[in-house]
Amino acid sequence: MHRFDEERGRLFRATCSADLGDAKCGVKISSSTYTGNGTVTRTDSALVIAASGIGFADGWCTGGHLTWTSGANKGISVEVKVHRAVSGTDEFDLWQRAPQAIAVGDKFRVTAGCDKIHTTCRDKFKNAVNFRGFPHMPGNDFIIRMPRQGEPGLDGGSFFK
Repeated sequence: MHRFDEERGRLFRATCSADLGDAKCGVKISSSTYTGNGTVTRTDSALVIAASGIGFADGWCTGGHLTWTSGANKGISVEVKVHRAVSGTDEFDLWQRAPQAIAVGDKFRVTAGCDKIHTTCRDKFKNAVNFRGFPHMPGNDFIIRMPRQGEPGLDGGSFFK
C-alpha cells in the first residue's frame, strides 16, 4: 500500500513542484538577497518572535524557514507562517512551537518564502525559466462550470491568444 503514496512521474498542477533552493528550482537561497540573520528582541517564548535589522519587505519570509543558530533551540528549523515588517521590526509567526522556550537574545537565520505560483517565481526570484508548474492549466472550477449560450471565448479556439 505504501507504493500508492509515492509520487511517480510528474504531477500536472498550476503550482510549482520544486522546493525553493533545490536542484530543480536553482535559486541560491544562501545569498543575502534571500537569507537574513536576526536576534530575538521580543517573544511569547513559543510561536511568535520579533527582531530588528533584518530588512526584508513585509511578507518576504512568509513560507520560508527559520533556523535557530544559538540558544536552547540551536539547529532546529521551522517554517514561517507569517512575516510582518513593521517600522524597522520584523515579526515572525511560526507554524510549530519551539521545543524549548525562545529567549530574547537567541539568534536565527531566516530564508525567503515561496508560495509556488508563477508570478512569485518570475517577480521575486527572477526564476520563471525553472518554474515547474503549469500556470495556464484550467482549474476544477473552470472544468465543471456550465457554458452559457453566446458566451465569448467558447468558440473552440485558444484562450491565450
